[in-house]
Amino acid sequence: MPEINLLQTEKRSRRINVPQAVSGKGVLLVLAGILAAELIGYGVFFALTKKAMADREQKLSAIMELEKKIRHPNPEFEQAIKTQGAIKTITQALASHIHWTQVWKELGGSTLKSARYISITGTADNFRFVVEGKVVSYFELGKLMLGLQSSSKFKEVHLVNSGKSQEGIGGVDFAIAVVFDPPLLSLSGGTRLTEPPSGEQ
Repeated sequence: MPEINLLQTEKRSRRINVPQAVSGKGVLLVLAGILAAELIGYGVFFALTKKAMADREQKLSAIMELEKKIRHPNPEFEQAIKTQGAIKTITQALASHIHWTQVWKELGGSTLKSARYISITGTADNFRFVVEGKVVSYFELGKLMLGLQSSSKFKEVHLVNSGKSQEGIGGVDFAIAVVFDPPLLSLSGGTRLTEPPSGEQ
């Protein structure tokens, strides 16, 4: 009958148990490593998320500030824009400004010395002006009209109306319309006009 050695069996079982204990520590180390990696990952993710949220808030704040400026612009900036527009308009107006100097000079040279002018209005659209004033009598009014008609620069002279003065000091009130030669008008640059400027008065 073969002998049963209990000690040998006990040794074998001890040899088997040693590797199991070692592998259990290894598993714990692996699990600890995985847990540490996850914690690090969560930490990095949290930090990146926080930075992204801060950037987003900063950009939203900048956008809101820009919208506020657009809706309610700086008064000084608005005034600067208005001033710039006004300067541009004035510059354009001066560049196309019409000088009536020669027209009034011709009127002064052709008029009757005793006539008194009260108002003069002119339009460059049709090269015409209307002069209103006062003379002593109808005879003087006739002389005034003849003097204006004698000018080679005035094409037409028409009596618009006339009547005894209502001021109680005698004399005759009148209004005379005169059509003149276009070259009498000139632009700021000295250019003589030969045709009506568009919409200029």
